[in-house]
Amino acid sequence: MKFKIFMMILFINIFFISCARYHDTVTPLKLPGATSNYVVFDNGLKVTAYIVPSKEAGFDEASAKVLPVKITIENNSKHAAIIAGSQTFLIDKDNNAWPILPYNKAVNRIKEATTIGNTLKGSTTPSILGGLLGAVGGLAIGILTDKDIAESAGKGAAVGAAAGATIGGISAYQNSGEKISNDISEKHIRDKQILPNMITYGYLYFPGECKSPNKLRLAMEINGRLEVKNINLK
Repeated sequence: MKFKIFMMILFINIFFISCARYHDTVTPLKLPGATSNYVVFDNGLKVTAYIVPSKEAGFDEASAKVLPVKITIENNSKHAAIIAGSQTFLIDKDNNAWPILPYNKAVNRIKEATTIGNTLKGSTTPSILGGLLGAVGGLAIGILTDKDIAESAGKGAAVGAAAGATIGGISAYQNSGEKISNDISEKHIRDKQILPNMITYGYLYFPGECKSPNKLRLAMEINGRLEVKNINLK
């Protein structure tokens, strides 16, 4: 019985550790003038970009099949600008053009890849407490009924842990999806207007099916006209 309980706990811990989780991150900006790959639009609107690593993105990009590109824009021109999303593409080494993932699709992919991990993370404390309380209860039952005390305690711990994980997991599951949606919405740069003298930054999310990203074909709508530049990402 003790061996079975040990193996169950070991399996749960391994499963928990292996599940992808989402976490918010804060990183400093790399202003365009301080990078080697920046481009200039409209005689003064500087833009730089780079592929965001999973550690900074806050989720496992391979599991989610989402590839974020962080863009920083310093508008020293005289005009307001906005990214023309339908004309912006991630270009791979084979010269294939990958469109921006629609916001909802990017969020859903990240949710599907990370919600289970967040649910398990949220259930950790309740399951531990439930296991301890269950073990105590099972121990008491074993003493009172003159049954195998270790076996009773083990069964109580298993039942208590299951109950605690369920309660904590439901709570975490409900909160996880909303947190991801809000965070992705806040970081998304596609529809943000960049006014003169503003510094704006954020992410564009591309399909993770692109395995060899090479450059960003960035289209900006400035003063009613479209201007396109290629930004090297390697």
